[in-house]
Amino acid sequence: VVIDGDDRQTSQLLNAITDQRLRIIDLAIPVGAAEARNLGVHEAQGEWVAFLDDDDEWFPHKLSRQMVAARQSTALWPSISSRLLVRRSQGDSISPLRSYSSKKPVSDYLFCRSSFQDGPHALQTSTLLMRREFMLSVPFRINLKRHQDWDWVLRAERVPGAAIIVLEEPLAIYRAPDPSPNARESLSCAHDWQFSMDWGSDV
Repeated sequence: VVIDGDDRQTSQLLNAITDQRLRIIDLAIPVGAAEARNLGVHEAQGEWVAFLDDDDEWFPHKLSRQMVAARQSTALWPSISSRLLVRRSQGDSISPLRSYSSKKPVSDYLFCRSSFQDGPHALQTSTLLMRREFMLSVPFRINLKRHQDWDWVLRAERVPGAAIIVLEEPLAIYRAPDPSPNARESLSCAHDWQFSMDWGSDV
């Protein structure tokens, strides 16, 4: 677990867990989500890595389902994602509505929609699983304050031998930001269109 900056409550809770498999990387100075994930990959000891943001949740069978798909893939570098259960105060929903087809570029899936009712598409970070070696060669870009998952998937797809595989079954829970005016603004909802325009022309 990478703790990105001073968070005494989280540190205390984690240090109370006696499971020897748990290793805690407690960063005194925040480095941002992208670099925190990269550090976690460098410290990992297994062949495969997967990510879980602190405000998301995995279903208990997530990793086992994804490992089956990874073992069945003929690609040299399979990256396994899944659909999400999006949890809002109004109720739960499944996202994305439209399934991903590996026969088309992942950019078409993320950004080309047939109608407004098609809904948003994402291969969200907490759904991703891939070989550690692949992640070391294609790390998250640390200069991005948003669009980090989109950026990674688009770059990963270009690597020879890579394949993006999205399972139909929702395997992670994403807690959507509270729409109330007093809620903390999340990166995904930040109103910074200029950054998005600049990122789109650079990726």
